[in-house]
Amino acid sequence: MTCSIAALDGIDDREAGLASGLSNTAFQIGAAIGTAIVSTVAVSRTENVLAADGAGNRLVALTEGFQSGFLACIVLAGVSLLVVLLLLARSESRASEDELERPPVSRVQVAEQ
Repeated sequence: MTCSIAALDGIDDREAGLASGLSNTAFQIGAAIGTAIVSTVAVSRTENVLAADGAGNRLVALTEGFQSGFLACIVLAGVSLLVVLLLLARSESRASEDELERPPVSRVQVAEQ
């Protein structure tokens, strides 16, 4: 919910539906790609452990696969956090540049309008 609120912050009312649709679509695509990556890592690790151990315990191999999948989740979350921080820093620097470029509005100018 908070991501939707943040995504729609500052959007005109007439464009809110489009922004909401884009936000939800990006979330769904990201979730699908993330699930595919994590499951691929888990299955690959499980198969590698079974192939290396031969007649080894399947539960141990499955546990190894899940551990690798969870590690992939941590890595994806870390990369996502870095991307978010970089994008926020860039948007804040653009906002401060825009404020520096605008001439200050005096109270006299506001009263005249």
